[in-house]
Amino acid sequence: MRDLEGPQRTIVTNCRRISLRGRPQAHSPFCSPGSKQQLPHTNCVAAMRNVPPRVSQGATSAANAVTAASARLSMTAESTKALWDGLSRKIAQISTSEPLKPAAAVATERTPLLLFDATVMPSSRSGVEDEETSLPGCVKPISRRHSSECQALLRLAFQMLLFAIVDFAPNFLSGVLTGHLSAAHSSEFMAARSLALIFNMVTSTTLIAAMSAAMDTLCAQAYGAGQLRELGLFFQTGLLVFCIGFPPVAIASFYCVELLELAGQRRELAQLVRSLVLLALPGVPFTAVNALMCKILQGQSRVEPLVGVGLLASVVQATLLYVFMFRTPLGFTGSALAISATMACYAIVLATYLYRSGLYQREWPGWQFSEAVRLMPEFLRLGVSGMAMFVCEVWGFAVVGLSSGMLPHAAAVVSADSSYANLRWLGALWYAAISLAGSVRVGNALGANDPARAWHTAKLALVLSSACALVSSVAMLLLHGVLPFAFTSDERVVSITSKLLLVTSPLQVFAAISSVSQGIFRGCGLQSLGAKSSRNLNELKEYQCTT
Repeated sequence: MRDLEGPQRTIVTNCRRISLRGRPQAHSPFCSPGSKQQLPHTNCVAAMRNVPPRVSQGATSAANAVTAASARLSMTAESTKALWDGLSRKIAQISTSEPLKPAAAVATERTPLLLFDATVMPSSRSGVEDEETSLPGCVKPISRRHSSECQALLRLAFQMLLFAIVDFAPNFLSGVLTGHLSAAHSSEFMAARSLALIFNMVTSTTLIAAMSAAMDTLCAQAYGAGQLRELGLFFQTGLLVFCIGFPPVAIASFYCVELLELAGQRRELAQLVRSLVLLALPGVPFTAVNALMCKILQGQSRVEPLVGVGLLASVVQATLLYVFMFRTPLGFTGSALAISATMACYAIVLATYLYRSGLYQREWPGWQFSEAVRLMPEFLRLGVSGMAMFVCEVWGFAVVGLSSGMLPHAAAVVSADSSYANLRWLGALWYAAISLAGSVRVGNALGANDPARAWHTAKLALVLSSACALVSSVAMLLLHGVLPFAFTSDERVVSITSKLLLVTSPLQVFAAISSVSQGIFRGCGLQSLGAKSSRNLNELKEYQCTT
């Protein structure tokens, strides 16, 4: 953000220079056109002309010389008056002329991205606001802008929180139902579900996270710059990237038993995992399409449709979970099939909304394969960096989960890790919503050529997320002995989960700072810097899990 302060000063300076050039200057009383005040030299001339006729010849000569000089002064005064009249008219023409139009070849976008061919036009108010806030003593405009930005961030964060709760609720419900499906096999079912989530996290979820990271930057900045047609092109590019990355994911899913055995897991448990992974595989393409459409809407701060569609999907998934798990022979594997069916319904409903709301006609440029291919290098650059951020953040938990399966009481330990992960994500929803909102607002500000607002949004998001994480830490500390019973009644699993919550509760603030910082990096298009920061913080998070 600091390297953007130089261009900001240049823009503000230019705005001030244009404003001063267009501002009429105050007229002097000696040159004001139409002024009734007599000039000093006019009084002198009148006095010299009233000399009595009884003067000597020398006095007459002196009077003649003064008269000639007065005539020259009168001509000079008239010339000066004409000069000021012309200058005043010129100033009036400049002040009332059309605003300067930026050249088409000069881009005004101050973001790391140079994808758009059209010139990014800043808002008509931005230059005036920049000039006002740059002047000393103008505290009121700054506080007003900061207050409005705080309200916008909180409103968007609340909407993101609702969306995150709606999106998290079905998976949470699936874990609860799996833990209470069978008292005799509760630990085995929970362990298989946990390993299936870890396997999908390493394969399909990583691919979708890379696409989402690229879309976070591109969609937010494109919308802020007013390039709405670019949103459809980014969607097409994301589809191409998914088509390239999905075959390896499918192959790994078919051989998940061998891969899990290679990672040190028991074959019986790996076979249970394989049934969950294969039943969830048909829903992966729908999940990818949903992620692309959600990022397009989130980049425009349109979260209400996502909340509505998510509520509908939650009702459908809860119904399917109960039917498949308790009313069919599928048993605990019915949860994976219910998730796949829900993802398909989610994609259909969300695509219908995009078409019926008019966003499709406004933002879809038609299928342009060549343009989508042209955008792939930039998409992959952001996506790979975002994937590195995701790997550094999440794969540490996956390694801990896989290592838990090698312990003597593998089923109980893996089940405890799964319960702890769900409770941890439940506490992280608060600052995760602020992270998403901060990413969108920062990207919109940079796309609109307003880095000062982006910098203020970043600081505000960090403060709010730290406060929310502190509340989550206190809740985990006070309720660590009660929360694990929501998933299972196994005393061993409850004891291990309770200890994990107790030991790691103070570290939620650091996790919140890391999450929001990564959201800011995504909004700025600096995923590579975020990946480096995540790598440095990964050791701390691994310590958080292993303790």
